Amino acid sequence: ASSIPMRGRRGGGARRSVDRVVINPPFGTRNKGIDVLFLEQAIALRPRAIYSLHKTSTRKHLLKRAQGWGVEATVLAELRFDIPAMYKFHKKKSMDIEVDLIRFELPEPSAEDLA
Repeated sequence: ASSIPMRGRRGGGARRSVDRVVINPPFGTRNKGIDVLFLEQAIALRPRAIYSLHKTSTRKHLLKRAQGWGVEATVLAELRFDIPAMYKFHKKKSMDIEVDLIRFELPEPSAEDLA
């Protein structure tokens, strides 16, 4: 069972309003948990699938959260991002980060969800 509220287009039921969501949320390094908040908002849209980029070091945690939400999660690719210093709090000129592209697949809405 999901702990995420499901919203339909017209305020009732959990009909799909979008087919896919693609997000590149903040990694949550500076604001712990912000990446999960982005995912929860995407899930609330009830798409068939969400494609999202996350630090590889958070993979186990995200896969466990997906299971708790009743969402199937699959790591599609392991990537490396070279992130240049963009903010005053960045201490290095650039940082090479291991990143996963994860597909979160939501189940079809049940008749109960649509009522």
